Amino acid sequence: MIIKYFTRIARSTATFRSEQLAREDLHPRHYTYLLMACMQPGLSQDEFTKEIMLNKSSVARQLQMLEEKGYIERKISNNDKRVMEVYPSQKSLDLFPSLKLTNETWNQFLLEGFSEAETAQLVSYLTRVSDNAAKHLLGMRID
Repeated sequence: MIIKYFTRIARSTATFRSEQLAREDLHPRHYTYLLMACMQPGLSQDEFTKEIMLNKSSVARQLQMLEEKGYIERKISNNDKRVMEVYPSQKSLDLFPSLKLTNETWNQFLLEGFSEAETAQLVSYLTRVSDNAAKHLLGMRID
C-alpha cells in the first residue's frame, strides 16, 4: 500500500540528486555518504553501515570509490586498529554547502503546500515507520 509512495519518492529524490551532482561526477547514492562524512567526521565504516542500513561490503565499495575520487579519507582508528574511520577531504568540505542546499531545496519541494503542523505530523509518522523498519531488520543480518 505505502511502498509505492516510498519508491516514487526515492526515485524522484535520486533523479533530483543526480542532476545536482552530475558536474561532480558523483552518483546520487554518494550524497548520503558525503553528508555523513562532513557532518560526522571520524565516523567508522561500521557506523555508516548501521546508519545507511546496507551491508558492509556495499558501504566499503562506495567509500572506496569516494576515496579514489578524492572526496573522503579513511584512516585506521587510534583507539582500535580494527576500526576504519571516515573523514571528509577538502574537496567534500568545499562541496558540503551545495549538498546542504540541495537537501533543503528538495525538502521544500516535497513539503510544498504543507503547513508547519502537517509537516511535524508527517515527520512523526515517517519516524515511526522508519523505526518499525529498523526494528524488524535488527533480526536480519545487514553485513
